[in-house]
Amino acid sequence: MQCFVEARPGEGVAVGFAVSSRQFNAVRRNRLRRLMREGFAREGPALASVLARNGQRASLVFLFRPVKTDVADRLRLEPVRKDIAAICGRIAARL
Repeated sequence: MQCFVEARPGEGVAVGFAVSSRQFNAVRRNRLRRLMREGFAREGPALASVLARNGQRASLVFLFRPVKTDVADRLRLEPVRKDIAAICGRIAARL
């Protein structure tokens, strides 16, 4: 998973989730986006509090890019949550 970030003065977090339509059909894309949204819902508040303390606003886009497309069918919430937690931690450390 990758994350693109734009930080600027202000307050709040805007988040987007993207999955390739070339690799996945609509059912798989929607499932992957739901997993990413749930993972961010659990890990995002910590990042939001860091941004609020620093007086910054961030726009995030999480991009799901698997090595193999069959990974999407077996993927569960816990690995997605851990990836998002690691990404949010790296973003918080840089801001």
